[in-house]
Amino acid sequence: MILTKFIQDWLLRRLQSFVKFKIPTVKAQNDASRQWPDSAKDVEIKALLIQKQREEEERKVLMENRAREEAELALMRREDENAMDPKEIEDLLRKQREEEEAQRRAREAAEEGGDHDEDEESDDDDDVDDDDDDDADL
Repeated sequence: MILTKFIQDWLLRRLQSFVKFKIPTVKAQNDASRQWPDSAKDVEIKALLIQKQREEEERKVLMENRAREEAELALMRREDENAMDPKEIEDLLRKQREEEEAQRRAREAAEEGGDHDEDEESDDDDDVDDDDDDDADL
């Protein structure tokens, strides 16, 4: 054994520089791995490993889906955000309400003005009647 190792490692390696063909320095090993039949425990272990791999893959898919959904929700929230400050929005809404209130008051004033003229005419008629009643009492 020591002699063959010496020949392979030292002599053949140096001899290769003089020879035009390649000399194998390492003996081909005949360490054929043996295949033993799987025992019941091996079958159970393989089944458990396969089940764990499937669960891990499912968990990864769920995590990816959640991450994707969260990213989509974040994008939607960013798109839904107003470009203006809440104070600016509040000011605009207040101005809009004030304008609507002013328009409503103007309409009411116009209606009252029209109603007031009619009331005055009816009041005049009542005054005439009142005058007649006053004269009758005298």
